Amino acid sequence: MVLKIAKVLGVVISKIVLFLAIFTIAARLIDASTFISYDKSAHFGEWLHGYRAPENYDDLWFVVNAGLSMISAVVSYNIVMWVIRKVRQ
Repeated sequence: MVLKIAKVLGVVISKIVLFLAIFTIAARLIDASTFISYDKSAHFGEWLHGYRAPENYDDLWFVVNAGLSMISAVVSYNIVMWVIRKVRQ
């Protein structure tokens, strides 16, 4: 009974670590500042906060970086899990 619980817990923890590793790699590779201009970012900051200021230029970059990293991590995780299931069969 204890070994079964430990095995399930190990699988769950390893899946979480795999997802976090994929997310970290995606976050390092994606750089929204290469395709989002300062004007677009300033416009987003004005829309979000109601004013333009130098400190809210990176709000749009953060949202895009986090969103694209999450999307790519979910897709990559699902592909990795699909490949693992196919190899185990």
